[in-house]
Amino acid sequence: SQNTEYKIGVLYAYAAQHSEEEFYNNILDYSTASKGNQFYDFLGLISSRVRLKDYKGYKAGLDVLNDTTGEYSWTARHHSVDIMFHVCTELPFTETNDNSKYWEDFVEYRKRVLKLLFSSDFLKAAIGNDIVTIVFLKEDFHGPAFSPALIRSKFQQVFIIVKPVNNGQYYRVAVARHRLVPLFGPPLKPCYTRHELKDFILTKIINAENA
Repeated sequence: SQNTEYKIGVLYAYAAQHSEEEFYNNILDYSTASKGNQFYDFLGLISSRVRLKDYKGYKAGLDVLNDTTGEYSWTARHHSVDIMFHVCTELPFTETNDNSKYWEDFVEYRKRVLKLLFSSDFLKAAIGNDIVTIVFLKEDFHGPAFSPALIRSKFQQVFIIVKPVNNGQYYRVAVARHRLVPLFGPPLKPCYTRHELKDFILTKIINAENA
């Protein structure tokens, strides 16, 4: 029988970013960036932002007691299927006053978190353990074309690449999949309207998980 709960990774890239580390380490504070930001605008089209503490729905390995995996996440329900998104910019980090030291500490912290989450005896909540990953490219993205080879993970099998065009009025979508993953629908169109995007992306995610 088909599963009714899925965890989906979400990465964010902009400008000329071209490495896994840059994608994972992006910082985008929701309280200051939510208005007019294409990434959070996209997430708002396909899902809803929820407070994790005391959250009663599908948790996908996230901490709903002590905020150790962040305070907020994004979730969607589609055709009786619950989807929890592991969003790179919602993962926790520790601030310091020294900006250079902050970056060093942040990168090392994220590496330690990912190393722990990749281990078999810890919660499989990292993006790197999700079979399906959305890669959102901001409209100003002009780095090299995304390739799954950029992501070092044996778990991630399908990448759904999304990029807004015309100031976010439309979205282009591409799919990259492991060679052992068969084709799955719905078929791609040249672009999607904001109204069309949610049903297409969520259906594509569910079909990818079941391919």
